Amino acid sequence: MDKDSMGIVMHELRTLADGGKSVAVVTHDPRLKPYAHRIVEVDNGMVKEVSGFNE
Repeated sequence: MDKDSMGIVMHELRTLADGGKSVAVVTHDPRLKPYAHRIVEVDNGMVKEVSGFNE
C-alpha cells in the first residue's frame, strides 16, 4: 500500500474510533503509530509494552 492510500485508510479508521467504534490494527509497520490511541507491543507472544492506555 502506498503512503497516500495508507493515510486515507488510517484516517477513516481513526474517524470510526473517534466516533466510538472499536478498531484494532495489527501490523509491523511503525508508520501507523501516529494514528493509534493505544499501542500494545508484543514480542515473541508476550506483551512487552502498553502505551497510551491512560492518556
